[in-house]
Amino acid sequence: MAMLISKFHRLIQSKVVWYVILVIIVIAFVGLYIQWPGDEERAAAANSAGMLNGEHVPNQEFQNAYANTWLAVALAAGGRPNLNGDLSDRLKDASWQRLITLRKARELGLTASDNEVRMAIAGNPGFADNGQFSPQRYMAFAQGFLRQELGISGARFEEHVREEIILQKLQRMVSQSVLISPYELQRTFSTLVDTFDLEFAMITTNDVKKTVRPARKELQTFFEQDPKAFTLPARVKVKYAAFPIADYMADFSFSDDEVAEYYEDNLDDYTETVTTTNQVPLLTSAEGEEAFEDQVREEQVITPLEEVQDEILAKLIREAALNKALDEATDFVVALAPNRKGQSVPFETQAKKAKRDVLTLESFTLDEELTELKVGPDFNEIAFSLRPNPDEYFSDAIAGEEAVYVLALEERIPARVPEFAEVEDQVREIATAVAKKEALDELVQSVRESAEQAVRKGNTFASVLESSGLVMQTATNVSAMTGIEDEQFADYSDLIMRAAITSNPGEIPEAIETEEGFILCHIASRTPGDASLFETYRANLVTALRQDRLGVNFGAFQEWLLNEADFQPRSFGEWDDEEPEEEDEEYADEELYKEEIPVEADETAAE
Repeated sequence: MAMLISKFHRLIQSKVVWYVILVIIVIAFVGLYIQWPGDEERAAAANSAGMLNGEHVPNQEFQNAYANTWLAVALAAGGRPNLNGDLSDRLKDASWQRLITLRKARELGLTASDNEVRMAIAGNPGFADNGQFSPQRYMAFAQGFLRQELGISGARFEEHVREEIILQKLQRMVSQSVLISPYELQRTFSTLVDTFDLEFAMITTNDVKKTVRPARKELQTFFEQDPKAFTLPARVKVKYAAFPIADYMADFSFSDDEVAEYYEDNLDDYTETVTTTNQVPLLTSAEGEEAFEDQVREEQVITPLEEVQDEILAKLIREAALNKALDEATDFVVALAPNRKGQSVPFETQAKKAKRDVLTLESFTLDEELTELKVGPDFNEIAFSLRPNPDEYFSDAIAGEEAVYVLALEERIPARVPEFAEVEDQVREIATAVAKKEALDELVQSVRESAEQAVRKGNTFASVLESSGLVMQTATNVSAMTGIEDEQFADYSDLIMRAAITSNPGEIPEAIETEEGFILCHIASRTPGDASLFETYRANLVTALRQDRLGVNFGAFQEWLLNEADFQPRSFGEWDDEEPEEEDEEYADEELYKEEIPVEADETAAE
């Protein structure tokens, strides 16, 4: 034993041995805490949203892009978007475009400072009060719409604004590369300043001379072409017990103090904003004339309690009566439910116990309005949800305008394709409308062809209209900027001018379809605008044309970025169609916004 201890003692004194032990320990720790290439690749793939440039995109980066894209849609829609299949797919595509575009913007060194974010918020007219930024309006927006409606913090919204500023900067860079040809500039200038003399007429079904009255045999043929188009919708027949609200109103009364308490608790309902305009005198001129300017003021006016006391009392009594009717109707429903042995009280028996009449409704469709009961669409939906079994044939209590109802299913009538005789009147109405439309199309085409021939031969457009019994209208010296002021055609001015600016003198464009019929137009003359104005409009025209193309071009630019990066979406599993979570630690910090917003907004904020 002593010899063994002696050898071990000499062994541990050797430096070589300690070096070997040290290497073993280092290798062990490296293997424990460092992922080898194969493990690292698998970890990246597991946390990958897709591939760009042959590298995995972290899931968190995609989720941030998705959250800000979702927020952009929500802000545009004014609420949470409905993520149906189509919108969900488009949202994911837009998120990838946003992600790679932000990567490119940052690669180009584009950033947005905290001050730019503050300026963008301060320059938003939605947060202005009398033309000045209102911190109260912004905070109401952050706490109300963002937090309560969307579940988004103010900090996340401000980060969204930062990204939007960066994207706008990149858009401006891309827009500068959009080339506008001289021909396109000249053509656009002409569409704005050229003046026209126009002749036109409205043609409606009243102008169709031939009688349009399909025979019964034609109606049957029309029906047989597509019988399913006349499918009768599903219907349901129910009986019901009613609990009129008026029956309970005498049971309740409220003191003046209770009315006053309700008034105080709901003071906003009795407050309105009143705008007043006063003329404020300015400095008097040297000639003694005094100038004035309008001063607009908004005041919050509260309706006195005395004026609404009776209204509040009636409301309180009605609400109490409605609640009591709901309670009794609910007791009625509970009594209809089968017991443990499966036994239940028949609907009529329970109605008799409750001293309620049982009435039956004629069958109705899901969309049919039941005006006699003064109920909403939820009544129909509940009726259609009933099923012919012991615990599903009756409904819960349903509140209507005048009563609370409990329904019981009588009959479900499925949708079906009818026989011709059952829908003959409906077929006649539709077939007649189709025939009139076809006759109108024929008339319009005939008049247009005749007018083109007449104009080529040197005759007038008016003569053709007169021979067809149509009334001609004229508009002289009009342009795309002035439009047509004729009362009958003012609503269609844009449509008429759009047809005119793409036509030459003497031409008759394709007929313009409207809700009333068709407008047939003749370009009597087209006078070029003042060429000396071209240079005045040039810069604005270039800007407008670039802006018009920017949406399309920038979208194509984003697609090009994805293609260049050999974009490959996540190939395993599917993204859940979920809205962003309400809060994220990354955005839970205090918002950038402070009340000390600078007075002047910079160019970025204004945009």
